[in-house]
Amino acid sequence: GIVRFYEWFETESQLFLAMELLHGGDLLQYILEHGCFREDTARRLFGEICKAVRYLHDRNIVHRDLKPENILLTSKVVDTMQPKLADFGLARKNMKTKDCKTFCGTPHYFAPEVIHTFRDRESGLPSGYGTQADMWSLGVILYIMLSGLPPFEEDGLYEQILEGKYEFDVREWTEVSPEAKELVRQLMTVDPKGRLTVQQALSHKWFTIANGPSSPAPDPMAQDAVKLAEAATRRPAPMQSVEDDISRVKRRRTMEDHGCALTPIRQDLFGAAGCSFSEDFEQVETIGLRLQ
Repeated sequence: GIVRFYEWFETESQLFLAMELLHGGDLLQYILEHGCFREDTARRLFGEICKAVRYLHDRNIVHRDLKPENILLTSKVVDTMQPKLADFGLARKNMKTKDCKTFCGTPHYFAPEVIHTFRDRESGLPSGYGTQADMWSLGVILYIMLSGLPPFEEDGLYEQILEGKYEFDVREWTEVSPEAKELVRQLMTVDPKGRLTVQQALSHKWFTIANGPSSPAPDPMAQDAVKLAEAATRRPAPMQSVEDDISRVKRRRTMEDHGCALTPIRQDLFGAAGCSFSEDFEQVETIGLRLQ
């Protein structure tokens, strides 16, 4: 379930990695071209993805950037394709529950505790995240595999993640089983302590129910595919936007505790960053800082 690495070599200016050749492209591109998966196919593929993540977590490795673009397929034939994890550029080894402290990854797949690392770093509070952040990302991936669209809207993205605001009452979910929805909910639980571990996910009843009838995949050119493509190309928000989103959530919760209702203020959190995360990390490592 993990892309095989063969060898590496370098020139004066570049480092090259030789890896196994996979002919199916990545999971995101398949969904954009063909629509979401039938539930029985999603069950098979997602089970294999979870097994690959279990292999990592059993060895105290956190991937930290699980997303459809980093899941490659062995074939474009849906009945025979197998998923394989790739891109371990942000992975860290020997990480316990809260050993990871770097604010990194891809925005639509951030776990709430990853966003909180920025707040807690500024306040000096001890915090961090670990393997459970990968489990949230798996929940987002499963949501996309079954519906063909991202669980969160672009505006106020971090705010939605921090409060766990996503929906199943759209037409794409009408034919999806209750067991699948339950698994998504248990993976996308805001509190990492209440979130399923990878072994618990693999033991979920969704993996044992008989395959029932599945709705046909939607038109890949529909608006849902457009939303998914936009989510894949979004860049990280500037730090001030993260802080603003956290503060807004805290203010709302305070008002709700006092019996007040507050209409959320939506704003685009993206587009202001000057470069991608990979570019950011290259710059960070160039000046000798260590990612945690």
